[in-house]
Amino acid sequence: MSAKITTFGPLWDLRVTFLLLFGFSDVVQTLRLHRLDIPRTAYVGDSLWLNCSYDLESDDFYAVKWYFNNTEFYSYSNNKPDFFEPPGIHIDQHISLEGNVFLQSVSLQAEGVYKCEVTAGRPTFQTVAQEQFLEVYMMPTTPPAIKESTKEGLITYALGDVINVNCTSPLSKPATRLNWRINDKPVPASALIPYAPLPGSSGLQYSHLGLRIKLEPPIVNSGDSYLRLACDGEVRRERQIERQVKVISPRGTSPADSNPKIAYVKQQDMLNATCTVRDTNEASHVTWILNGRKLDSDSAKLVTFMRTRPSLSIQSELSVQLSRADRERPLLRCVAIQAYTLWNGTNVRERKIHTRSAGFFYINGATQRASPLISMAALMTLIQAGVDLLTQTSLLQEV
Repeated sequence: MSAKITTFGPLWDLRVTFLLLFGFSDVVQTLRLHRLDIPRTAYVGDSLWLNCSYDLESDDFYAVKWYFNNTEFYSYSNNKPDFFEPPGIHIDQHISLEGNVFLQSVSLQAEGVYKCEVTAGRPTFQTVAQEQFLEVYMMPTTPPAIKESTKEGLITYALGDVINVNCTSPLSKPATRLNWRINDKPVPASALIPYAPLPGSSGLQYSHLGLRIKLEPPIVNSGDSYLRLACDGEVRRERQIERQVKVISPRGTSPADSNPKIAYVKQQDMLNATCTVRDTNEASHVTWILNGRKLDSDSAKLVTFMRTRPSLSIQSELSVQLSRADRERPLLRCVAIQAYTLWNGTNVRERKIHTRSAGFFYINGATQRASPLISMAALMTLIQAGVDLLTQTSLLQEV
């Protein structure tokens, strides 16, 4: 009995190729990197978790690896972790496991891009990866320092004097913003002497701000007995964030987790929209852009306010009438400066102010300091000499 041999031609080969490429596509896409948890910011000395969770579905697990600026520093495979610590990366090897890595006491060197890479085994041998940038801050260790141009010790001023002082902040990242106050009142910008931040090591910077001002109303008044000099330092985080939506339906919104988040309602040629900026503790500057054109108060109604519930946020409301060119498919964009105060500190100096008293006189209403021409001891000597002279004269007349 002879065996029957079946031969397959080119058409069969084409069908097999099609199935391999497209029929098993669901299998090829089984591995998913489910979640990447990396803090966006950290302070020098902080310890933090890097978490990478994934879903293998029907695949076997092969390896998970962590990279810092494209340099591998951790891997987990065959139920065994391996550690390769580059400069600035210190891993707690006792609690780090699988895709979760614990970094101890981060330094400025730890700032950079962290990437998690997961590789599956059979049957797909697929690899997926995600990355995120970690920014490391360092706050000043002390409040700003005030240095006066005169010698230290008991320093007094008088109305009409010109004071010349400097304020310097310790090293920080980002640079400290400095400002001056006198008797709890802001000084005019014309009295400030700004200097560019001075660079230190590892991206740190010194900040320096001078002040030269004449002591006269309204800065100080004739009734003030003390001068209170205050230098305020503040470290702020500022970054530009934005979101855009295509207005293609009567109402719509950007994804729920977007920041900023846009929600809009379109009725004929009227467009009303709200932009919400989260994770900010100051009034953020919000700009609306419609089809590449910046909107202002002349072309639209703009209202910005702060909300405290359910969480602290800045909300900007827009109401604009669409032109004929804008009606077809408006592209609406919200751009915001997200600001957050990271640190603040103040240094205060109090100095006595002389007003109308001995040693001062006025010329044309201005206070002038009287310069002594003779010391008190010398004056007493002259008075005694005068008394002696009068006594001698009296005795001579009697003779």
